Amino acid sequence: MFSTNIKKKIESETSKKINFNKSFNDNNLDSLDIITTISIIEDEFGFEIKEKSLKKISDFKSLYAFVKKNEK
Repeated sequence: MFSTNIKKKIESETSKKINFNKSFNDNNLDSLDIITTISIIEDEFGFEIKEKSLKKISDFKSLYAFVKKNEK
């Protein structure tokens, strides 16, 4: 799963405790929190996640799978 460093960045920016084993909704992330999370991931891994792909991502597990599949 994502590193502790990424988790800390997401928690810092969203002001919420994150559990990577739960969905975005179960982590009480609103749409702005999700955008912030995606932005952090994009910056960390150096690529953009297109809106079409975002529609398929509803939790950290699917986000992690997407990143691993598209990592350079």
